[in-house]
Amino acid sequence: MLDGLKEGLFPRLRYLDFHTTCLHPDCSMLFITSRLAHLRITSIALHWDKVQQLLRTLVDLASPQLLSLNLSAPEVGPPALILLSQLYSLHELSVHEVVAGDGTNTLLEALRRLWNMPSIVKLVLYVHSSVITLRSPARGFPPHEALPIVSEQLYCGNLSALCTLLQLAPPARDLCISPKPYPTLEDWNRTIEAAFRRPALHALRIGQEAEQLRSYPAAIMLQMPRFEELTVLCISVGLDWTDHVVDHVARSCPAATHIDLLERSGSNFRTFQALTCQAIVSFAMHCKRLQTLSIAIPSASEPSSSSVADLPLDLEPNTSLVELDLCQRLSGRETHGRHKPLVTLLKTLFQNLVTLK
Repeated sequence: MLDGLKEGLFPRLRYLDFHTTCLHPDCSMLFITSRLAHLRITSIALHWDKVQQLLRTLVDLASPQLLSLNLSAPEVGPPALILLSQLYSLHELSVHEVVAGDGTNTLLEALRRLWNMPSIVKLVLYVHSSVITLRSPARGFPPHEALPIVSEQLYCGNLSALCTLLQLAPPARDLCISPKPYPTLEDWNRTIEAAFRRPALHALRIGQEAEQLRSYPAAIMLQMPRFEELTVLCISVGLDWTDHVVDHVARSCPAATHIDLLERSGSNFRTFQALTCQAIVSFAMHCKRLQTLSIAIPSASEPSSSSVADLPLDLEPNTSLVELDLCQRLSGRETHGRHKPLVTLLKTLFQNLVTLK
């Protein structure tokens, strides 16, 4: 009788967003109908048991209309993840914060079930900081190429744990890796290597804003293979970029339309003294579809008035780029002063450039 009443009370309810401190999980059951498509739950520890009962109700309801679920709770362990994996209609799933529970094998088994959900196309997992490492299972996991594609995947947590996840996770089109500060150089290199073993990527994003800037050697980027379909590349972890490394990156993603190599800390950006305008020339030469580029070039590395004459004779202008961010705060007056050689070079390289800053 109650189920029929709910369907009549909320015939058009498609989206439900509730916090357990405002709406008790028992009361939220009144809004769980077969027409619900998008559900967002934020739970405190006190109400977690009730939220798990709610998840079981969702599984029993088996509504084909439920397309997305965003779950945020202090500790979401393997039992809850296994429950979520039984919501077969989900296209998008976001979970914050994932804990290991009884151990690594239990968590990895739960993740394997999530990765095998039949309709999932977007998966976002925030792994609790208590999960430091995950050991790769000795057996029972198929190679990631054998799993169904989960188009968009985001993983946040300690890189030492995320390295294992990336080795086991299914193929992705859009991969985002957000490490918690501050990863070791070894973990950083292992993560990059794991991402580079996915040549079918269309977008690769690595990094997050940090309160303190920290740099790592950029040499690992020289292992970047050629990504024929990669259109978006964002690396906001501090690397000590050089012209040589940037040239290799430019050659490795010829189809790129958006590249962002800025390391951000609040409103601040790090510039690397080894970079010169030759890095920009590399992108102009090798990324002909590039539309936006963000890269910090130090003012001391600006070109001289003869730099345009030094360009390769066979260089064809890049006509796609419309926005270039060099983190130099170029004003209209400065473009006719000390920055004039730089602006002249850029307009020669990018004939349709609209925004320069």
